[in-house]
Amino acid sequence: MGLDWELAAGLWGVTVSSLVVLPLWGWVRRQFDDRVALVACLLYAVNPKFIEWSPEVMRDPTFWLLFMLAIYWLWRAVTEVRYAYFIAAGTAIILASLTRIEGLFLLIPLDAMDLLALRGASGPIARKLLLGAVLCLVVFPALLATVNIGWMCGHFRLGGAAVESIGPHRAVASVDPGPCPRPTWIPESWRSRSASAEWSGSSFRR
Repeated sequence: MGLDWELAAGLWGVTVSSLVVLPLWGWVRRQFDDRVALVACLLYAVNPKFIEWSPEVMRDPTFWLLFMLAIYWLWRAVTEVRYAYFIAAGTAIILASLTRIEGLFLLIPLDAMDLLALRGASGPIARKLLLGAVLCLVVFPALLATVNIGWMCGHFRLGGAAVESIGPHRAVASVDPGPCPRPTWIPESWRSRSASAEWSGSSFRR
């Protein structure tokens, strides 16, 4: 669109770092009150390091937003016991972890909040909290399976050729892999099938 990529990255950093105040306000407000939330947002807004790093071409502003969104959704998930917030928190934790490895530390407040909520819960509420925590944790493997099985169109690459399964014991290799990109993993069952598969077209290169 004619926009310099460095300028676009700087604008993105300023935008997402500014949006951090929204989940920060919502989280602190629900824990305390409006005045404490306002002070917390002001302290974040005037922090010199945050101001310095916001326009820089770096991943930190994006991580701040994802981290704060995860905390906010986790709090709402355990206080309101709603599955949608558990799933949203799991998604935010995944994205934060992919942005910076420190995002994995969000599993600590997930466990802590859920355990504290379970202390005063019983019966169906406790079961919903446990199921919500499981949903939060399985978002990543579910997303990985969806990408590799659904979006990859059933194709994978072996030795430079694209392989498409057409039956329980057959596979077809072609030189042109088509629009499907290479998946991040190949199931073990597919590897065992490919060893005895019948090939047509280009030869299989080990």
